Amino acid sequence: MDIGDAVRRAEYLFPDNLCADCDRYIFSNYIRWCSDEPFATANSQIPQINIWDDPDIMKGFGSYVDLFSRCSVLRGLGSIAYKYYCLFQHHSAPPISCFYTDQPGTMTKVEIHGRCEDDSSTQTGWIFGTRPGPYISESSRSLYLRLGKRMAFIGVDTRTERTRRQINYPMTYEEIFSRLEFEALAADGEIKHLLFLLPTPIAYPRLAWLHSLFLSPLVGPFRFVAKRFGVFANLFNIFDGSVGFLDDIEDQYISRHHKKERLYLLQMLQAFSVKHGIRVTILGGDVHLAALGRFYSNPRLGIPLSNDHRYMVNVISSAIRNRPPPKGVADLLARRCKIHHLDASTDESMFEIFGHNPGGQKNSSDENKTIMPSRNFTVISENTAQSIEGLQQDLTIELPKSTTKGFGLDAAAVDKEILDSEMFGGLKVEVMVEIESLDSEGKTRGYKFDSES
Repeated sequence: MDIGDAVRRAEYLFPDNLCADCDRYIFSNYIRWCSDEPFATANSQIPQINIWDDPDIMKGFGSYVDLFSRCSVLRGLGSIAYKYYCLFQHHSAPPISCFYTDQPGTMTKVEIHGRCEDDSSTQTGWIFGTRPGPYISESSRSLYLRLGKRMAFIGVDTRTERTRRQINYPMTYEEIFSRLEFEALAADGEIKHLLFLLPTPIAYPRLAWLHSLFLSPLVGPFRFVAKRFGVFANLFNIFDGSVGFLDDIEDQYISRHHKKERLYLLQMLQAFSVKHGIRVTILGGDVHLAALGRFYSNPRLGIPLSNDHRYMVNVISSAIRNRPPPKGVADLLARRCKIHHLDASTDESMFEIFGHNPGGQKNSSDENKTIMPSRNFTVISENTAQSIEGLQQDLTIELPKSTTKGFGLDAAAVDKEILDSEMFGGLKVEVMVEIESLDSEGKTRGYKFDSES
């Protein structure tokens, strides 16, 4: 990073000593985390499903300029991180070849537990990409599994194939939905709900104006002053000289660079949902706060909520350890929460579920009921016949009245429709928000989808 010239930096090799240092650091970091309490105890007792993102490599990996991202050091670092991600988070043997080894080429088949399986195999939980990523010379590894009889899970690897202009190859989406199609047909109607995990949110407030500002020539003088005199240096990252927040914005599906890809993915999910009668809930994180977005059919179409295949909630819950953004940032995001039109048939908006403060120091304005800038986690459970009966007794409704704001629908009618509909296979969601950031016990307060939210 001490090399000032971008071309010389891109040409810098990944020598053995640097490779060994990076390998040792990432390995030691995993060992430290897996050995420290309370994570060590949690790790030994709680089953996990893991999909990686940029913190497992380095901040913003894949979202920097192409010249920098293709350099030997970055590609080597990505390959080492991929190896230990497979080993520690999936307990899976790493690939037999990678960018920094002398093994010629990269894998066309993947070695799993001592045997080779074709990439298209449906006998494992993996869904492999058809070709290596542009900066990580490995195939992407998405996950499919069943969580009980009625629920399926997809975790999408959105980092291995990522560039500034794409998240995944079109062929990878085809592989994912081909696998979903196979599993839905094989299940013969048993699957009622699909949890679709994306590391970053897909229904989230827009910051297009901020993105445009960061890319505009107006930033140039500040960059010059920062480089020449060190003033404003904290505004720019050390990797490619871009504004520090730019990689965070461009990482998300709502980035203007990923707009078409986002539309394609959501329309594929809608087509899958309507074909198989399977409800879809999207999970996401990365933004260090809690929120819930949703997609739904435009009210003019007159589709009942219980039959709306376009109705998909995006549960945004992240991250337990990371410091949340400042109150001002959360309030800015909340003011950007508007009804958006994904396409002619699909609208998008945010839930207003945070009607009260979790306790301790006030962390957002009174008007902000959509964005919660606190550490959090989310508890998701399946509705069963027994829980539905209890649901009707205590009037815990899946949607608050505020969720119909701007829908052109009557809130009470929506609540009644949900209770009258077949909720078997639906989900109950509770966002657990930290009450006091300095409390070592980590006490939380839950926010449910109920009529009083």
